[in-house]
Amino acid sequence: MLSSPLTRAIQTAIRISEHVRVPITVWAEIAEKGSSPPLPTRSELASRYPLLELEIEEEWWPGAETEEEAYARARLLESKLRDLGDETDVKVLMVGHGTFGAVFMSTLLGAPPCGYTRFSQNNCCISTFDLQPGRAKLVRSNDVSHLSGDMIT
Repeated sequence: MLSSPLTRAIQTAIRISEHVRVPITVWAEIAEKGSSPPLPTRSELASRYPLLELEIEEEWWPGAETEEEAYARARLLESKLRDLGDETDVKVLMVGHGTFGAVFMSTLLGAPPCGYTRFSQNNCCISTFDLQPGRAKLVRSNDVSHLSGDMIT
């Protein structure tokens, strides 16, 4: 399981991990860039969450980014995910954020930048992709069927 280094994503990943019993790896590429510093350093995250595998730099927060930079980061994330599956069929659960999730979905599907809101992403939604060499298929998007109506935000 992969998670953003932001607290809310880590807390969600921990809750999921309690049920599916898989380790959590933190990648900075998944983070939402709209959050304001100060954000936890790698050392602070290691102290708070000792069971996480932290694949981030000490000062992982690069600051604000343009839409073009967000799409470049999404392409980097796609490349890293594809590298995970080079040798075998891999299933990856990734806990991230809505705005960057929309950018990432656009990148996977080969859509050009159009602002950050091409795809809606409710809190706690599930989106599923099938990644094959040279293509990506959107299987499910913004599924909130596991939530009661009052929990959908």
